[in-house]
Amino acid sequence: YTDKMVFTLTDVKDDACQIEACSQSQVFSIFDMGTNYCNLKMLFCGSKDGCKPVLHYFDTRHECTIRSSMASVDLPKCLVV
Repeated sequence: YTDKMVFTLTDVKDDACQIEACSQSQVFSIFDMGTNYCNLKMLFCGSKDGCKPVLHYFDTRHECTIRSSMASVDLPKCLVV
């Protein structure tokens, strides 16, 4: 499977940036089980979200997620091992 991911990082003040991102399957995928959401979220998921950062910790203050079709945006499902 191939997913197209686009990121825009904007400096909003000295200690913060805004992350805008989109991930979209490049094949027909109605029930992606949140794969695209998880792919993006895992790049900046912090300990506050229940994640274990590998190198850098990002403190997130707000998230606005718009799902498409029947996609899932369920973070706990992303963290299941």
